[in-house]
Amino acid sequence: MLDHFSLTVSDRAALDGWARRLDDLGVPRSPVRDAGYAEFISVADPDGIAWELWATKPGR
Repeated sequence: MLDHFSLTVSDRAALDGWARRLDDLGVPRSPVRDAGYAEFISVADPDGIAWELWATKPGR
């Protein structure tokens, strides 16, 4: 069984753009989380599988 799926976006602005788009579509999502080296958001698909969008911080 698939636990989660992660994709990388180009930067924080792109991550914020995805957050706005998900909000516009009414898709529940996590707040932007800081992992130290990158920031990310999570959503769950209809089967309950977590999808993550990650933006690596500059210089990392």
